[in-house]
Amino acid sequence: MRTNEIRLVGNVVKEPKIFDTEKGKFGVVRVAVNSRRGDKEETLYIDVKLFGHVFNDIEYYEIDKGDRVQVDGRLVLEEFTNREGNEVKLPAIIANSMVKFHKRVKDDSSF
Repeated sequence: MRTNEIRLVGNVVKEPKIFDTEKGKFGVVRVAVNSRRGDKEETLYIDVKLFGHVFNDIEYYEIDKGDRVQVDGRLVLEEFTNREGNEVKLPAIIANSMVKFHKRVKDDSSF
């Protein structure tokens, strides 16, 4: 039983970043996820990392800025030191899958 599972639906806000390393390619996609509580809306920007066969989802679905996507994966907390020397902790998702939602085309024909 997995206890660290997360599913997000949001919009890609930047062009996907592709990295080519000795161990293979991987990608990072920044996704904006909106939540609403009462009349207040909040937006969370989160990096989604795609490795191995999941990396191929970027090319297969032609993921691009502005696309609406669903991400399934696990939540991690990344820790690093920024340029100013401060310790930073940011949430990220290690994706198990990423799927692009297709935009509906308005049908003007009448029956």
